[in-house]
Amino acid sequence: MKKGGEAMELEVYRMRELTKLLKVSKETVYLWIRKNKFPKPLKLGARTSVWLKEDIEKWLEEKKKEESKQ
Repeated sequence: MKKGGEAMELEVYRMRELTKLLKVSKETVYLWIRKNKFPKPLKLGARTSVWLKEDIEKWLEEKKKEESKQ
């Protein structure tokens, strides 16, 4: 992808990074995805999935807002 003539670098999380960041198991991440409670990954190949850092940060902000309303 290019933006303004420059190569655009996407920041992504792999599953290992995501589970470490969120302190949950990969099974929990997949459960949240099935329940539409978590962003779906981008499939880069048959066995490679990544999540956009931007999507995860947005999801975390929404969770913080929900938590503060309670």
